[in-house]
This record gives sequence, C-alpha cells and structure tokens, in this order.
Amino acid sequence: MRAALLAVLLVLSGCTAPAPQPGPDPNPAPSEAVHFAECAFEAGESKLPDIELPCFTGGQPVRLSQVKGPLVINFWASWCPPCLVELPAFQRLADNKTVPVIGVASLDRRSESLARAQRVGFRFPMLDDPEGRLLRQLGFNALPLTVFVDAQGNVTTYHGPALTDDTLAAQVRERIGVA
Repeated sequence: MRAALLAVLLVLSGCTAPAPQPGPDPNPAPSEAVHFAECAFEAGESKLPDIELPCFTGGQPVRLSQVKGPLVINFWASWCPPCLVELPAFQRLADNKTVPVIGVASLDRRSESLARAQRVGFRFPMLDDPEGRLLRQLGFNALPLTVFVDAQGNVTTYHGPALTDDTLAAQVRERIGVA
C-alpha cells in the first residue's frame, strides 16, 4: 500500500528517473579507445616461461620464451593501487625508447584493463593474462611485479614498492645494463 502511494505521489510531483544517456562503450575495441604499440618484438630466446598470451591489439599471440631482451615487463591490474602509481613511469620509459617495455594486464578483466589504460594513456605493447598464468609461472601471486630480461635472456624480478622514474631507471641499469 505504501509503495503504491509513493509511486502515485512521485508521478504526480513530476519526479521521474532521467532517461538513460548514451555513454562510452564499456568494452571499447582497443583500436578505438587505446592506441597501443603493436606486439612486435625481436625474436630470440629468453628464460621466460613458455607461455603464449594475446596482444590487446589483436593479431598473433606472443610466446614469451621467444621474445629477445633487453626488455622490461610490467605486470599490473586496474584494481592495484601501487600498479597505478608506477604506470606513468613505465610509459615514460617506453617513450624514451632506451629499452622495450611490455605491459601484462594480469588477474584483471579485459574491459577494466582497457578502461584504465585509456585513462592513463598507455601506448606501449600490452598483453592480456586475466588468469595470471604468467605471474604464477614466475612464482608470484601479487602485483605489481616487474620483470627484467637482459640481452642474454636472463630474467630477474622486482616485487616491492611502486617504482618511480628514478628507481625504475636504476633497476634497468643494474639488472639489464641499459642506461
């Protein structure tokens, strides 16, 4: 009875829900929303796990064991606050082209990763690993994680406080010898 009376009062007072407004597509195609670099890497051998992951831009999946270093791989998720703090430093590293950078959206829904990447302005190549297969193969279950691959394919990892421009540059120098 009360609910019916409330509905009648709302209609009589002109209080109605606004018509839904068209908004951005919650699952935009990568080519429309984010302009990632293509997932094209120099072929070689690395000591990364032999896992194949899809590239956000489509095309052929990337087999990580066949990606040649030197290389920096940043594992992140849209729900990870430290990941979001360090993401701009990875974009700046990619922009200065001293070393290739790959992002791996891990343990996250593709739509959430794409939305966050659009807000941050990612442009470096991005792989999608919603189940965290590569993360687990590397022996980790938490984010953020940064993987450094040197020219000989040797892999080292960093899991700690969010990296800044300075700490990321220092890690790149120490771990893979690129200034």
